[in-house]
Amino acid sequence: MNPPRTTKHPRLSIVIPAFNERRRLPATLSSIAEYLEVSDVRAEVIVVDDGSTDGTAKAAKSVPGKGMPPKVIGFEGNRGKGAAVREGLLAARGDFVLFMDADNSTHVSEVEKLLAVATKATKRAKEPPIVIGSRYLPGSDIRIKQPWYRVWISRWGNRLIRYAVLPGVVDTQCGFKLLSRAAARDIALAMTREGFSFDIEMLTIARHYGYEMVEVPVNWYDTPGTRLRPLRSAFRTLRDLIAIRTNLVRGRYSPLPSAK
Repeated sequence: MNPPRTTKHPRLSIVIPAFNERRRLPATLSSIAEYLEVSDVRAEVIVVDDGSTDGTAKAAKSVPGKGMPPKVIGFEGNRGKGAAVREGLLAARGDFVLFMDADNSTHVSEVEKLLAVATKATKRAKEPPIVIGSRYLPGSDIRIKQPWYRVWISRWGNRLIRYAVLPGVVDTQCGFKLLSRAAARDIALAMTREGFSFDIEMLTIARHYGYEMVEVPVNWYDTPGTRLRPLRSAFRTLRDLIAIRTNLVRGRYSPLPSAK
């Protein structure tokens, strides 16, 4: 028998976007359950099934352990990772919201580093910063490296992103970010990108709204089975970057009344 879920007022919401992740997602959820069993973090887990056709939702609901089974939100068709993350951010009820990848590239236990920064900042400021897990800061550790061409494309892509919209942010694309619930909601309501480049738009909106952003080094593993096609993704990112920059210049991201 699974232990009762204590999600009436969860401190942390863990959001996982998933598309056809029946094989990899259960192991990730099991690692989260094991972590929650030994930590003092009280959390809810939300899986957003992005129109999977392989039984991802059923596999997610079958995982036992603390905090399980997760809440599963499903789309009728595949809408994109950005749409899935946005839906998860809006559904979250925790004080803080972490979104992470279904392949467990950054282990959930790394959230303690991010929470430490966010909670410490909350003591001196009204609104905690958005805390970004980074693979490229001193102290980070890429345990299993990507192929050289993906590293090269990623690094040059990050340089272009920093130049265009996010100066000072070293790693915009690591799928491990922590937001307060208020920031998550305000930013999610303004997001328009539903695909791979949603991270860029999310952080662009955050900066536009005046949220502080802090990067924290994390351990990261390249996980086999990615569907990412580097060249195709690079062209899509460039297209989306132009759209995000245009939205910013035209005032598309005007702050909501509740935003900073």
